[in-house]
Amino acid sequence: MQARSVVETFCPDRAEKPPLTISEDISGNEKIIVHNLPSEIYESNTVANICESAVKNNKSAIILIPNKLYLPHIRETFLRRGIRYVYRTEPSKEGLTRYEYLMQWYSNPNDNAITRYLIDLITNNYDDLVGTLPLSEKGKNDRRKELSDYWADLWREVSDGITYYEIFTKRAKRVDEHPIENAIMSGCIEPIKNLMDSSKVGKRDNLPEFLHRTGQAVAPGVSPKGFLREIEEWRIDKTISALGGSFLPVEIYSLQSSKGLEADIVCVIGMSEQILPQGGDDIEEKARLFYVAMTRAKQQLHLFSCRSRSGGATFSKASFGLKPSRYIDSIPEKHKEIRYRKPAKK
Repeated sequence: MQARSVVETFCPDRAEKPPLTISEDISGNEKIIVHNLPSEIYESNTVANICESAVKNNKSAIILIPNKLYLPHIRETFLRRGIRYVYRTEPSKEGLTRYEYLMQWYSNPNDNAITRYLIDLITNNYDDLVGTLPLSEKGKNDRRKELSDYWADLWREVSDGITYYEIFTKRAKRVDEHPIENAIMSGCIEPIKNLMDSSKVGKRDNLPEFLHRTGQAVAPGVSPKGFLREIEEWRIDKTISALGGSFLPVEIYSLQSSKGLEADIVCVIGMSEQILPQGGDDIEEKARLFYVAMTRAKQQLHLFSCRSRSGGATFSKASFGLKPSRYIDSIPEKHKEIRYRKPAKK
């Protein structure tokens, strides 16, 4: 019932929803607990205390986070305290798919579709190289469009007797006539192929170098250390979730995945302005998302707002002095309990 005030405030034109089904376990005067905390460290420890107490009393617990960038502090605290959790995620499918295509191209460079895919990746991601090419367009997106049309015209020369890669290679050798092909061949494709030809690629110590030197073509914007860390974190999450234990594991999901879930105790992370909602968000859409998150709780609902968060999570320079979300303000005072925590004195 407390959740309804959010959609009534921010979604006045919504279709009327049927009455909520409230668990018989929940008290009619059970208040929503709003935690106003100084930092993510305080948050992760508070969440751990709540969830550990819940599972030790045979209650189910769910944590809902805006996205995976809000997981590291919680993961670290849970691992340190031996609290079992389940976080269902996978490494970036886009990054892994690109490396898979790269390996396919290396195994068979005469596969026309894979070669075209590789060249398109370079066109759309290797801005430093594309910026040097002798094209008529000046803007980044316009240059990409011009190159895309250029590669499409080149495709017309493919036949049963000659592959796309063979055409590209022959043109690249004629520098004066085809400077674009030459620049991409010498600046990107040949260095990648030479590295993959090297016996060093298979050695674990050289994997970061391999990812770094191929990354501009296949995983732009992701550092090799970041890519490896993502895979390692995925491995840790899978290992922890597979461990047995005396108590139920705490389950962690994204807010977007909360529909259909249910637990005795629910903790919602990121309930601050500039996070939920962010600037430019559809206020009504996010209100509905928050409504769904709130209604996952059967017994207790805990909302977390941190006054300070790392910029890596918020994508904002103003990650200090964050205010509680306007959605919290819309919950009637009689239905919520504010727990304001001051930082410890040094």
